[in-house]
Amino acid sequence: MFLLRDFNRCDITTHLPSLEQHVTTPTRMQNTLDLCYGNIPNAYISKPRPLLGRSDHNVILLLPKYRSQLKTSDPLTKTIRVWNSEATETLQGCFDLTDWDLFFNDCGGDLHALTDTLTSYILFCEDTVTPTGQITIHPNNKKWITKDMKHCLVQKKKAFLQGDKLRVRELEKEFRKKAKLAKIHFKDKVEKKLTSGNAREAWQGLNTMMGRPTKPAVVNCSDPTSFAKQLNGFFSTYLFGFILA
Repeated sequence: MFLLRDFNRCDITTHLPSLEQHVTTPTRMQNTLDLCYGNIPNAYISKPRPLLGRSDHNVILLLPKYRSQLKTSDPLTKTIRVWNSEATETLQGCFDLTDWDLFFNDCGGDLHALTDTLTSYILFCEDTVTPTGQITIHPNNKKWITKDMKHCLVQKKKAFLQGDKLRVRELEKEFRKKAKLAKIHFKDKVEKKLTSGNAREAWQGLNTMMGRPTKPAVVNCSDPTSFAKQLNGFFSTYLFGFILA
């Protein structure tokens, strides 16, 4: 149970002595006004965080003293291709100098072999001429979070630790502008994928914007063959009944 409020002229310890106050840091200037009472003693550690918007009260982060059994996912390091104009021109020149008739002659009219050979050659050219870079993806990152927004948050935390409230407010306004533009840019990317016919990535972007889970539901069954036959029988009966109706 929690009891939260701005207790600037009230003391509830005389009426509710069983509750313990968890906030031990100042919440407004040097005063501790925003309190949090709970019925579990020694459960949380309070740490101040920068204020939100135009508020003059600090945000208080309550960290549990106990170690949670559920661990968050580790950051994922991903290798990406860095496309630029120079890499595009180099790749185009590589394709222009390629003798494509050689692939057709060696495959002897086998369409599958020709497809595999051409695909492997194109991927080989991409790996050769395009530079790569590594990015770190944190589990709580949103797709529209940019490098500039992260840098702005870091500067805001530094200004808060230095006690520069004016700088904190300036960075808060700057972050809101960057976040708004980033969300609009991400929305435009999703709409562009939808209009270009890439429905799969468009739906993935919509799920990300709505905060829906990206992992599909998994059906556990001991015998996949028998389960597939049951599904075939069910949908065949349903379709037959629909046609008769």
